Amino acid sequence: MVTVTAAQFDSVYEFSEIMAKVSEKVGKRFRGWGPGQIEVHMKLRQQVRKFHREHFPLGD
Repeated sequence: MVTVTAAQFDSVYEFSEIMAKVSEKVGKRFRGWGPGQIEVHMKLRQQVRKFHREHFPLGD
């Protein structure tokens, strides 16, 4: 099991490093980002931020 912090998730490069290590542990080789994957990652980041804003608002 791997826990990814918000800061790690926000950093595409740090996230890539974590995924490479996870892939290695399960016997796969992380070959980096394929075409379009960074865009998908960025979209997912936006969705996660929106979810957290809606469901875990900071005290106003």
